[in-house]
Amino acid sequence: MLKHLKNRHTWVLLCLPLIVLVWFLPHTNSVRYGGLTALALLCLTAPDIRQRVKAILGSAPLWVLWALTLWLLIQLGLFAWFPAETWHELRGQWFKKIAFFVAGVSLASLATTAPSAPPLRHPFAALTALFYGLTLMMTIQVVEYGYWLLNGISPLMRVGLFGQKNELSYIANILFALGVAEGVARHFGAKSVLNLSAKTLAFACLMAASVALLSGARNGVIGMILVFGSSAVLTVFLRRHSSVSSWRWLLVGGALSVGLAVASWQLDPRWARFAETLPHALHSADHPSWLDEARYPFPLLKDGKPVEISAYERVAFMTEGLKFSATHPAGIGFTRKAFSHAMEATFGQPSRHAHSGVVEWLIGMGWLGMALWMVFLGLLFRQGFGHFLRYRSALGLLLAFVVAGFFGRMFIEIVTRDLAFELFMLVLGILVASVRQAREQAVLADPSFAGR
Repeated sequence: MLKHLKNRHTWVLLCLPLIVLVWFLPHTNSVRYGGLTALALLCLTAPDIRQRVKAILGSAPLWVLWALTLWLLIQLGLFAWFPAETWHELRGQWFKKIAFFVAGVSLASLATTAPSAPPLRHPFAALTALFYGLTLMMTIQVVEYGYWLLNGISPLMRVGLFGQKNELSYIANILFALGVAEGVARHFGAKSVLNLSAKTLAFACLMAASVALLSGARNGVIGMILVFGSSAVLTVFLRRHSSVSSWRWLLVGGALSVGLAVASWQLDPRWARFAETLPHALHSADHPSWLDEARYPFPLLKDGKPVEISAYERVAFMTEGLKFSATHPAGIGFTRKAFSHAMEATFGQPSRHAHSGVVEWLIGMGWLGMALWMVFLGLLFRQGFGHFLRYRSALGLLLAFVVAGFFGRMFIEIVTRDLAFELFMLVLGILVASVRQAREQAVLADPSFAGR
């Protein structure tokens, strides 16, 4: 047993789910950072792993990330409004997140080097371990909801053990996207990546959807519907390249999408007030309640009740943020307070964060920085989808879905900071390294792939 535990793959499979499980628990920073650092260093002790990591960090998409990092440093010296704050934020919110990406690359590079021999030497051990950890997190949250129900407490619009609603719903989206991508790939006969049964995949997706619905995370539900919609479009496209019928997946995906939408509408009363709220939010300068509700009461709807506050604030924040960014295209420096500083400069009063990663980053890193980030994500999406088409591997689809999901959530959620961004960068590193290693293995097995 002790000899078996010395195997690096065993450590990845045993420890990574536990690290993911405590990711959003309070007072667990030392476990998260220390455990992940230890695993990454364990991987990097092998010379061949270091070579693989170096090769990935020097690939084309990563050069865009390094260019973005260079721009942020140039911006610090030339355009930052608060240089000391920006430098502090770069160290904690940018360089540290890149370290999480490198850790993910290290774990996946190790896990894909051993021959496939289940269960602990699965060629994508890091990815499987990550999936287990996310599933366990969602399951515990659903169990907690059940406990509340048994004690007469409604779980609706609540989050229990794991962090805040937007963070938890984004993690649910990651898990859901991984499960659906694997399911679509299997349906069309592609190579399976997750060493899990169809029932396990379905269970994981059910747990993720339950958390999004019960917590009242509308953006999470929208993300899941978009995942189903994207998979439906993909199945229509793949009909030309596969003899497998797509109608079953279209029917199931359509029915589940409608079911999620109806369930969200029934469980969340805010939807009924959403459409009437939008016009007030778009005229944010006329109704500055989003800036200070004590001084400026919220506008009233036709029934005499206030607007739907969440939708009103999000749209108003985005409207004002885009207006400011249009007049400051170079940005004001990378910081989580970018929107607050911008609103203080415009209205003489600071605000909360913008509830939109795109708005925060447009104001902070400027239009050039945002363009480089979009190019980085675009190259990774192209790499993932191209891998799926060339090698008929679910792995590429997993990368494409996770990248597209983060891109979409950036517009309507503040997922570009703190724990949610850290986990995304870890997952991204694992997927990028796994795709590269899978491509190398495909070329070794069939040299004809080398020219594709």
